[in-house]
Amino acid sequence: MSDKLKQLEIKKLLTEYDYLIIDEEMKQEIIDEYKPEFMENLGEKFNEQDKQDNEKEQEPQKQPEKKEVEKLIKDEDLSDETKKRMKKMFREVMKKTHPDKVKSEELIEIYIKSKEAYDANNLLELSYNASKLNISIDLSELEIEILKDLIKHKRESLETIEKSWLWMWYKAGTETEKDNVIKLYYLTVHKKKDN
Repeated sequence: MSDKLKQLEIKKLLTEYDYLIIDEEMKQEIIDEYKPEFMENLGEKFNEQDKQDNEKEQEPQKQPEKKEVEKLIKDEDLSDETKKRMKKMFREVMKKTHPDKVKSEELIEIYIKSKEAYDANNLLELSYNASKLNISIDLSELEIEILKDLIKHKRESLETIEKSWLWMWYKAGTETEKDNVIKLYYLTVHKKKDN
């Protein structure tokens, strides 16, 4: 693959990632905004005990504090070349965003996200943040494949949101359809409890 073609491929992948980040923010905003109404509708349809049970099931499981960073890609799955490239990219990002050198909250936020990405071996996020700072990104064909896999993983995580009860309720066109989603939710939850 020529250098120009590689650069275009990287640019395309980072643009797609930017879209997925915006999509995730939008979905999270919808969840935050409509969850109280969804829970209220559950309470209106069913008794208070059911509502409390449903709230417990809807709450995200709190993760215990981890002392070690969870690696998106295991160290042993990265080549030495990729590790060096990530380190160099992170250093370039640090030069432009380190909190001791800049006062901009936006740049400090990029620094924080880049540090987290570097620690987690998240080549995609690190490349994305570097591109926001106009840092040249030179990746191998294998690393481009890693970006594609990470984008696929991100897309799949967003698809799980679209399969949630709250999302189906939100997307329902009429009040009758919303009631049907709540009834189906109720039947499914009680079926699981009975088993």
